[in-house]
Amino acid sequence: MDFMGKPIKVSEKRGLAGSSTVQCPYKVLRLLDEHTGKECALYLWDEWFYSTVSPGDSITVIGDFDEDGKCDVDHQNNFLIVHPDTLLAGTKVASSFSCPRRTVLDERLRSNEHATAALLGTLLHQVFQAGLTQESPSVDGLQEYACIVIKKNIESLYACGVHEGDVKATLFGAIPKMLNWIHRFIYSKDSRMSNVDFGSTIGQKVVKISEVVDIEEMSWAPKYGLKGMIDASVRVKVESDTHTVNEKIMPLEFKSGKAPSGQASMEHCAQVILYTLLMSERYLKPIDNGLLYYLQSDQTQGISVQRSDMVGLIIRRNELANDILVALTTQQLPPMLRNPNMCRYCRHLDVCTIYHKVLAFSIYGVET
Repeated sequence: MDFMGKPIKVSEKRGLAGSSTVQCPYKVLRLLDEHTGKECALYLWDEWFYSTVSPGDSITVIGDFDEDGKCDVDHQNNFLIVHPDTLLAGTKVASSFSCPRRTVLDERLRSNEHATAALLGTLLHQVFQAGLTQESPSVDGLQEYACIVIKKNIESLYACGVHEGDVKATLFGAIPKMLNWIHRFIYSKDSRMSNVDFGSTIGQKVVKISEVVDIEEMSWAPKYGLKGMIDASVRVKVESDTHTVNEKIMPLEFKSGKAPSGQASMEHCAQVILYTLLMSERYLKPIDNGLLYYLQSDQTQGISVQRSDMVGLIIRRNELANDILVALTTQQLPPMLRNPNMCRYCRHLDVCTIYHKVLAFSIYGVET
């Protein structure tokens, strides 16, 4: 049974973990069950040992306590959510891997900056989602819808300084690719056209979307301290190696650009994994796969959720929640990245630098 409450004491110790013969550090959180009045203990092992948690912090333990009131959170078992009442968007958690300071500033500041790339991405999303939900999507139908979308966002276009005709050309140019994808994964009877690679664990699978359950589905998972807007929730038929068909619900994430590599690719995968967690709470069933579609490179990637990935993401979510609360109470931000290649194009470059100079002056009395 899950535990929600606050630790009354946090201590660090060393001991043997499981069958290991090597001593390793671990944390012990003494907890008070407010319903029964009984004390219990949470043991944090492996990467969980480094969790920042103090007496009085709100926590959720996802796992069972034994008869002695003990629960172990380690690489293989259970989860700890710190500050679960701070609901963080899956996109924020995923993007914070590259720069936590930028993500905290995103939460602190509401930028009025109008970015052309972001606006085009939003418009392409809307057209693609219309194609998913229309009964018989066609080029003419989606072009007509694209014109409606442009008119609804005309003020944003002017704010970005882009011409209406250029945006229309971009949307119209993307429609054939969108329709091709929709035909392959929804309407085509040729299974070879809808092969998706779900990675080394599962491999290639034939997938067919049998139903678009929801579009732009806003999901909350207070249990995990997460929230998110899912591009599309789809019911998918997955054909196994033995030609048996399993039906699953999974998130479909649409990206208007090319399939990236490195850090950006990891962030996109992380985003989909967190969406599976949100959908598991929403639909009250385990959801362990997702789809990621890149429009520009016309690539579809299958995401298979592994516990090791989930552990890393929840720990990152906990760290981000702590960073945001520290910034709110002490005005301290996570360390500056100091990476010229990334910082040069950051939307918060000026504010980030000012924060840094003010902090340095207040501590050392000199500018840096």
